[in-house]
Amino acid sequence: MNVERLSILLSWAGERAAALAALCRADALMPGTQEIGRIILFDLLLAKGLRAEAAERTDWRNR
Repeated sequence: MNVERLSILLSWAGERAAALAALCRADALMPGTQEIGRIILFDLLLAKGLRAEAAERTDWRNR
């Protein structure tokens, strides 16, 4: 998925807020088999200190 690639590049470039915003929007649209973007999203949420939201978003594993 292009959003995953874009988010990885944004994160590597130090644009974590932009990467996080893109992945948060894409999370609802990604199929349950799309893991890489969600792992990056989880990591970015933890890095920002949003542990509760990171834990809530792990439900993708059950889809």
